[in-house]
Amino acid sequence: MEQRPIASVPRRTLNGAFHDYVRGVFAGQSVREHAVRTRRTRWLNGFAQHPSSSAAQRWENEGGTSPK
Repeated sequence: MEQRPIASVPRRTLNGAFHDYVRGVFAGQSVREHAVRTRRTRWLNGFAQHPSSSAAQRWENEGGTSPK
């Protein structure tokens, strides 16, 4: 029995707004994406300004420097 070569079919690339949306939806639901989002949020919270007391704010407004 002779085997014939299988003709290769060009694979369609998935481009466009709809495919980007679908990828985004499924990526947002994945466990890995959730872990990455959690780490990124924790990392960014480290850069947030921490609220200071009203006494420290008054001191800075009067020309003093905040003791940090």
